[in-house]
Amino acid sequence: MTPAAPRIVFHGANAASFQHGFAAELGVPAASLRPDADLRAIEGMDSVKVLRMVARIEQAYDIELDDE
Repeated sequence: MTPAAPRIVFHGANAASFQHGFAAELGVPAASLRPDADLRAIEGMDSVKVLRMVARIEQAYDIELDDE
């Protein structure tokens, strides 16, 4: 069984903040990051950028996200 493609999910009160943060990290317009986007298909996406985005979210909201 092939694992599902990683997706960006922006919803709730902080959706715009997350979307703009991801866009800034990737150097792309925020509008280009659709909720159904496959993270692997976004030009410039790599594992280091994902880790930076996770760290940004954790710091901004004083939370710790599970590694799983």
